[in-house]
Amino acid sequence: MSNNSDDNYEVGYGKPPKPNQFGAKNGNKPNRKGRKKSAKNSMQSELESVFGSVKELTVGGKEVKMSVRQIIFQQIAKGAAKGDPAMIRIALPLIKGMDDAPEFEMLPEDEEVLKQFRKNFNTDGGEQNE
Repeated sequence: MSNNSDDNYEVGYGKPPKPNQFGAKNGNKPNRKGRKKSAKNSMQSELESVFGSVKELTVGGKEVKMSVRQIIFQQIAKGAAKGDPAMIRIALPLIKGMDDAPEFEMLPEDEEVLKQFRKNFNTDGGEQNE
């Protein structure tokens, strides 16, 4: 830039002096790193803080520390093992979604058991493999 353009530059509202126009020099800029990541409260961070929190409980006479998420999964597993239809409905997609779950093929006997179960408990069972 030439000195003529600097002389014609008018300082005023929204037009700071040229030496201060782009903030402080030599890297001494305020808020260099921006807003801290922990300062933002999102739904994801709230869920992680609630379901990731650790609780102490007594299992088999021993004090055990578990996350709320683990406690919920254990309750689902216990309910499904007892035969609670609602818990089975919740547990099946979780089991199918596990990466290390082995693939299995429904046997005709299994299909018959499922049909009888649906008939007894009036459940639609989601997808039907026919």
